[in-house]
Amino acid sequence: LNGNNSHKATRLMSNDRLQQWKVRGYASDLTTSSFHIGELMITRNDEMLLKCEQGFNEGQRVEVLFDVDDNYIPGDAIDSIVSVECLSFNQVPKDLAPIPSAVQGFVTDRVGDDFWLDDIFVSTSSDTVYENGELRFVSPSVNVEVQGLVDPETSSIQAELVRFVDIRVEINFPI
Repeated sequence: LNGNNSHKATRLMSNDRLQQWKVRGYASDLTTSSFHIGELMITRNDEMLLKCEQGFNEGQRVEVLFDVDDNYIPGDAIDSIVSVECLSFNQVPKDLAPIPSAVQGFVTDRVGDDFWLDDIFVSTSSDTVYENGELRFVSPSVNVEVQGLVDPETSSIQAELVRFVDIRVEINFPI
């Protein structure tokens, strides 16, 4: 997911018989009558709230289900909302020991030597091994697989291996 709400996709398929639409993203500009996911405005109408134990809040990651609206014009608000499901990721039971894990995704942000894969925080150390690239190649929109231990207290991954899915190389040659 890019800053302009574009996606890097590995497969797109058409479906001419859709009965409902789904959109996932972070809710913004939340009011009692509407909210946004990116630039898409969604008009609220007593939709069902699913898995929103702490309420439906600004910045909440959600999946919104709509009835198909054959008259929808791109750029208009969608008003055929059926439900909003609050999404929670990486909620590991806190009584478990660190859990070996492998996660693949696109880097969404970098903080020093650490980075985010969507909402998964990946911490690195001097012992982290990089395959098909180097630490300096970690940047937004780069596809990586991270292997390491999930910390149940923070739901973050301590990376043992970062593998670049698309091989990264640096080439220097005289001009």
